Amino acid sequence: MLLDRDGVITVHRPGYITCVEELEMLPGAAAAIGRLSRAHLPVAIVTNQSMVNRGLATAAALDQVHAAMLGYIEAEGGRLQAVLSCPHRPDEGCGCRKPEPGLLLQAADLLGIAPSACLLVGDAETDMEAARRAGCAALRVGVAGLPDLAAAVDLILAS
Repeated sequence: MLLDRDGVITVHRPGYITCVEELEMLPGAAAAIGRLSRAHLPVAIVTNQSMVNRGLATAAALDQVHAAMLGYIEAEGGRLQAVLSCPHRPDEGCGCRKPEPGLLLQAADLLGIAPSACLLVGDAETDMEAARRAGCAALRVGVAGLPDLAAAVDLILAS
């Protein structure tokens, strides 16, 4: 199971989450990841975070944000196998920035799962395109899809 971060797990805010104080979890997201973990589904987060290469936050600050997020997830019984982030700006042309498939392929490899057996839950068209390019299934949450991660997990666990 692959999850985007902003708009799926955390509140998508204008700009970037550059420090722990700006981190706001979406209601029910940590509990939904806990449900996935209790169902023995491996979970990895794949997220674009160009704020690093834009000079708006350091990689260490991003690690602190992810550590705080992990604390919320673990408090709900959730486990993450990996948090993978692309630090590149869109103009850098890397293969890991969604909609490119690099992060998803790397996450599938870390989880020991074929990309075709992975499911990405994302909130943006770039997530959906990355999943298509990687050969993964995808569910969209937010305005153009299911209401939230909890609803996506309901669907996943029911199938």
